[in-house]
Amino acid sequence: MDYLVYAVFGISNVPGMSAVCAFRLADITDVFKGKFRAEHRVPGTNQFYWQRVPDNDVPTPHPAQCGTMADHEEDGHWSYDFRQFVTSHPLMDGQVEADGGKPVFTDRLNFTCIAVDFHHKGVDGKSYDVLFVGTSDGRVIKSIATQGTAGLQHKVIEDLQVFDPDKAVLDIKVLRHKQLKSRHKLIVVSSREIVSLPLHKCTEQCSCRACVAMTDPYCSWLKQQKTCSYSSLGIQSITTGAHGTCDDDDIDNVCAIAQTNGSQDKQTDEHIIFMGTLLSICHMFMI
Repeated sequence: MDYLVYAVFGISNVPGMSAVCAFRLADITDVFKGKFRAEHRVPGTNQFYWQRVPDNDVPTPHPAQCGTMADHEEDGHWSYDFRQFVTSHPLMDGQVEADGGKPVFTDRLNFTCIAVDFHHKGVDGKSYDVLFVGTSDGRVIKSIATQGTAGLQHKVIEDLQVFDPDKAVLDIKVLRHKQLKSRHKLIVVSSREIVSLPLHKCTEQCSCRACVAMTDPYCSWLKQQKTCSYSSLGIQSITTGAHGTCDDDDIDNVCAIAQTNGSQDKQTDEHIIFMGTLLSICHMFMI
């Protein structure tokens, strides 16, 4: 399986513009197995420059290679020379190019963080990465990315205003339920709040057309049960948002039943408000 790493960036020469880029883990690994750069001072000045480290100055085996402590051991500890090299050479010589040579998507927003639910299988059998991107104005942009014939294909499917516009999203985590995938949650953090949201709104749709129109790989229409559910079966169309087998002649009746009885697996938002500064979401939610 070809793994990707997603990251958010500000675009320095275009104020107010941000980008999401994807990088292949194999490409990152190759760069870390390559040459190093070292910082040098220009003699007689306070100016510095970076220069490639000669191969004979790099420890053997290469620091990126897996090995035993004995490879760099000195009295039961990593040798001083090895530790000194690793700590003083944080910069690699090579660059990691974005997958496809371009961003996954850009927008005139300030992206602040990203969480990804990797490799979710749709009804069509394709694998989708579901991206949740936080912004400085309290929003979460939900989108999907999948490999196509022309490279990584991307589509925004939802824009959620989670916090007030003056509250930035500082962190996002996908919190996975151990038994029920339908109960996975999205944890969104600001400086004063933690909000728990469902990853999807499948059960809020009460017709086949509305369910399919979401183009959400989490959701599909189960015709026999007449429900929009978290499922990899049923009716779904990520590409067009429409499906010829949808028959909504009884849409009013279906929606009336759903509104009267409610859905058994309907998920509600949960808010946990902290009136002080949050230390770190990573210490509170172990995924």
